Amino acid sequence: MLNRITRKISFQILRSKILSYPKFEERILLTPTEIDRASKILKPYHDYYITHVSRADMAMSLELAAFVYALCVKKELKNLLDLGSGFSSFVYRLYASTHSGVQVVSVDDDAQWLEKTRMYLRDQNLSDTRLITLEQFLAERYPDSIVYCTISTL
Repeated sequence: MLNRITRKISFQILRSKILSYPKFEERILLTPTEIDRASKILKPYHDYYITHVSRADMAMSLELAAFVYALCVKKELKNLLDLGSGFSSFVYRLYASTHSGVQVVSVDDDAQWLEKTRMYLRDQNLSDTRLITLEQFLAERYPDSIVYCTISTL
């Protein structure tokens, strides 16, 4: 699974002509075992999500979700900004539910989709706080810098 993620990242770097940042890979140091462990945790939730909540082509892939979850665990991340709500909101909040002091904010430009995400989080007995619209987010004081990374599911 790690090889598939690495290939997708490499493809995006080549396609967008972004130069590779070698320290990024050195600092992440995720092992295939860590990603596989995360995948096993998330798989039943992901299967349900793409069957009952959203289409598979619109949802975060299981591979990316496992990578993100494993990264959160490995780096003990505390402040998470989720740009675009959905399965990613679940992944971050599942992590937060088992790690103290984690704060998650999910931002989406679609208030109806935020409400659908809220209902899914409640169904899973996870926190549904800090699900906000883009307008609400922009009205707040937000970080000086946000790095946004997208990985294609092509």
